[in-house]
Amino acid sequence: MTMKTTVTPGGRHLRELIVDGESVSRLSIVDHDMRIGSATVKMGGIGGVHTDKEHRVKGYSRRVMTDSVEYMRDEGYDMSMLFGIRDFYPKFGYITALAMHRAAMTIPPEVPRRPQYRTRPMTDADIGAVIDLYNEDNQTRTCSVVRHHGRWTHFPKGSRFRVPATAFVVEDGSGTVVAYVAFDDVPDAVNIVELAAVRDDVFPELVRELTRMAETANVDTIGIFAPPDHPFIEHCHAYDCQLTTTFRADGDGMLRIINLRSTFEKIRPVLEARLRRHAALAAGDGRCPSLRIATDVGGVVLEMDEASLAIRDGDRPATCEIELPQTILTQLIVGYRRVRSVLSDDSVRVPGEAAQLAAALFPKAEPYIWAADHF
Repeated sequence: MTMKTTVTPGGRHLRELIVDGESVSRLSIVDHDMRIGSATVKMGGIGGVHTDKEHRVKGYSRRVMTDSVEYMRDEGYDMSMLFGIRDFYPKFGYITALAMHRAAMTIPPEVPRRPQYRTRPMTDADIGAVIDLYNEDNQTRTCSVVRHHGRWTHFPKGSRFRVPATAFVVEDGSGTVVAYVAFDDVPDAVNIVELAAVRDDVFPELVRELTRMAETANVDTIGIFAPPDHPFIEHCHAYDCQLTTTFRADGDGMLRIINLRSTFEKIRPVLEARLRRHAALAAGDGRCPSLRIATDVGGVVLEMDEASLAIRDGDRPATCEIELPQTILTQLIVGYRRVRSVLSDDSVRVPGEAAQLAAALFPKAEPYIWAADHF
């Protein structure tokens, strides 16, 4: 019984369990640069977890998952993400850290056309402009992935797997692409799965085009899969619009930390910026100039002064300490939960003098990965 790894040029690692010369269970790890605020970490996206029917209930998937977590640690990954099912992935340190968001907007009365803009179908020639718009729109969106020129080439899926997607772009008078919208390529619904614009005054033109699409599809509601703090969702507050957010106790978008020290090293500039917004805390406040964060996968020490924050090994002395599972720390790092919401958990110990500091380091956010990047 051995593990076999095949790496493709696109950054996909196929990991297979070989038993008696036969591949019986497998998964893929997809390389991504994932944002934590304005920082990026190396994230391994787990997909394609499958055991052949005749080899199930033998512990093979457990073996592949356990070995793959170790593989990612050895290969220098910082974090890992997957879209999970109940009662399986928590065994391997994954926890739900992404909510599912959808807006349903009733098509509004006629929206005046903005003559300075022109809408047309997206073509391959637009890919570079769409990548740039996406990266600009998501430059501080935690859990969004960085799209690289030459690697990202199209919208591979719509709102669900096996649902195709297509897109339109909006040009200004000079022919510059200033917005794009990707949507399910189906005849009987209008579901927006991604959008970005250089400025908000393009939004009425997007609404006008979406209204036209809804009328063609003979539907009166436009579905929009986007985080609730996205500027287009906020623009839609002017219309009849219902927002739905779903939180799963176990399932959907799940994450875990693979390497605690390297994760903190990479997000250090983000943590420093957060501390600067809390001047007393940045100076240590006389109570916590150093903070040990202890978890079941190791620890780190944060040493703070007025100008900087240093990441040290977890065995160094510190003036304050918090203890919590890696899973809950993952939720705090991406902003899925507030510090105060985890204090009632019996596995969490955050003394009063450290709670204010932890709250400044790990504020609430709207972590989100767009449907096109699901794996």
